[in-house]
Amino acid sequence: MSVLRIDAALLDDVASKITTSIPSVRFAPELTSADDSHTGAAEVSTAIREAATMQKLRADVTADALLAVGNSPRGVVSTFSDADAALARAF
Repeated sequence: MSVLRIDAALLDDVASKITTSIPSVRFAPELTSADDSHTGAAEVSTAIREAATMQKLRADVTADALLAVGNSPRGVVSTFSDADAALARAF
C-alpha cells in the first residue's frame, strides 16, 4: 500500500503567502480619481473613470481568486486527514 504524506505546515505556509498577497492586487481608486480640473477635458475624465471601474472589477476578481486558491491548501489537509482517519477505522 502506498503512503501519502501531507506536510500541513508547508501547505499552510503556501496558503499564507497567497492570501497575504491579496491587498497588493486591490485597486486604489484614488489613483485615478480625475476630474475635469485635473485633466482639462470632460471626455478624458470620463474615460479615466470608466477605465478605473473596469480595473477595479478585474482587481476584485483577482483578489477573490487568490482568496479561493489560498484557502484550497487548508481544505486539502482536512480532506486527506478525514480520509486517512476513515481508512484507519476501516482496518
